[in-house]
Amino acid sequence: MCYLEPMKDSQFQNYITKAISSYASELIKSGEVPEKIADMEAKKAFYGLLPEGTKTLNQFIFNIVDENQQIIGMIWYGLRPHQEGFIYDFEIDEVHRGKGYGKEALILLETHAKSLGINKLGLRVFGHNENAYALYKKMGYIPYSINMSKEI
Repeated sequence: MCYLEPMKDSQFQNYITKAISSYASELIKSGEVPEKIADMEAKKAFYGLLPEGTKTLNQFIFNIVDENQQIIGMIWYGLRPHQEGFIYDFEIDEVHRGKGYGKEALILLETHAKSLGINKLGLRVFGHNENAYALYKKMGYIPYSINMSKEI
């Protein structure tokens, strides 16, 4: 059993520092950007979407908290035009994966989004993240566009 609580400003700086580093690594691993500009691209993405941090309008950043009141992960989504939302970041701490918290957190987030009149949620998953892809597919998310590349 878990629940979502809004991330506090005091937690945000730690989160964004780790998130930017992680996203830069994913950009490199996926081959989307060269290593020398990955950090800059990651910062641009995060600070572009969250210029006011946790107080950015129409952006919702939650801690995922377990039954023992321990923060076990986070999930962030934002509103988009046409009553759509987009999940920008979602992570369950590695030691808590495979226990159903990811599924629960997505259900809680979907409930929150519905309460705001959102009728569709999108997300992006890197092709090499098979576990995340499997979870999203299991939860009813379907691909609507697939980018592919080949080293030549």
